[in-house]
Amino acid sequence: MQPAKVLARGWRFEVQDDDGWFIPIRGISSFTPNPTVVFADATDFDSPEGAEEHTPAVRGLTITLQGYYLEGPSGERDPGQARIERLDTVVPEGSLTRFRLWSPAGNGYEFDASYNVTVGGGSTTDNTAWSVEVTKTGPVARPSMFLDGDWPLDGDMALDGDMALNGNANPLELLWMFLQEALGE
Repeated sequence: MQPAKVLARGWRFEVQDDDGWFIPIRGISSFTPNPTVVFADATDFDSPEGAEEHTPAVRGLTITLQGYYLEGPSGERDPGQARIERLDTVVPEGSLTRFRLWSPAGNGYEFDASYNVTVGGGSTTDNTAWSVEVTKTGPVARPSMFLDGDWPLDGDMALDGDMALNGNANPLELLWMFLQEALGE
């Protein structure tokens, strides 16, 4: 099948909780990736006349998620939004927490990130705004839909490392786990 255009509304976003589980961030209506690059000057006397030369030295990424503040009638909050709001107040230890985003077809991107939240805003006929800047630190991993944990659930799995093989579940370990469970071992 030919690759097709993908609607932005199909992307999913998750943040890791203190127990290693990923929880969805709900209420998102748009997202904007903003890649950055820092260049090291490489121009010297041997460079072509009048031409600069450079080397990409550092690459970064900030993703802005925008949407709506979610709150129930008794004050309960969306767990993903509430988790990010708590992380927004932490410095320095514990301020970096894993973040994941998934394409509609299940292609995942995962990295450590810091969070900068803006809550509120709008006029008399608007829903209350909520947004966060998610700033990557370190490398980006490419997880699969079957991640660490006891059972392959759709993205909400603990990262305990027991079944990880380069960020993806080892299918043989997964099969062995199912057999042990079935045999009562």
